[in-house]
Amino acid sequence: TNVITVGIAGTSVLTIFTPLAAYGGAGWILAVRVLQGMFQGVVFPCLLDLWARWAPPSERTNRVMVTFVGISVGTLKAIVIGELLVESVSWESVFYIFGVAGCLWCVAWIKMIRKSPDEDRSI
Repeated sequence: TNVITVGIAGTSVLTIFTPLAAYGGAGWILAVRVLQGMFQGVVFPCLLDLWARWAPPSERTNRVMVTFVGISVGTLKAIVIGELLVESVSWESVFYIFGVAGCLWCVAWIKMIRKSPDEDRSI
């Protein structure tokens, strides 16, 4: 769960700095995107590990499927919201809003999620 947090937090912070990088030129935007890819690259395998710890064997496939479908649906919604933000505010606002949302998500994740059911006091 810590690796997921670092992956999402790193991507989110870099998302906030993406407009600044874009104004800095192609080299900066390339560097930010490569770093974002490195942070994001750890998230998907860690989600599988999370479900291996939390879900009973008979439910793992369904939970993984719902997780990945949710990611795809979230991406589609982000595209629509991003378009609305570009039209009504600015292209930079997309990066600021989604970057901050990712940071807030990390705070909630840290407060709610534990590595395994054994570590969760609410179960």
